[in-house]
Amino acid sequence: MKFQVTFWKSDFLGESYDQLLSILKQYACKGEGYWFIVKTNFVRAYLPEADYEWIMDNVANYGNPAINK
Repeated sequence: MKFQVTFWKSDFLGESYDQLLSILKQYACKGEGYWFIVKTNFVRAYLPEADYEWIMDNVANYGNPAINK
């Protein structure tokens, strides 16, 4: 099941933000209704819930650059 989710830019510092965009581009290229929109302070995307949780667990660093390198 897919959901519209919001990734706050402040949760992704440095390379982790670039990694987030790269992952979302891979989903968008699947052509299965996945999409993402980049705004000033956040990125909104349409993803499966499990994939959102994986990104938050493995890519986001919540302002601590030492996490998830």
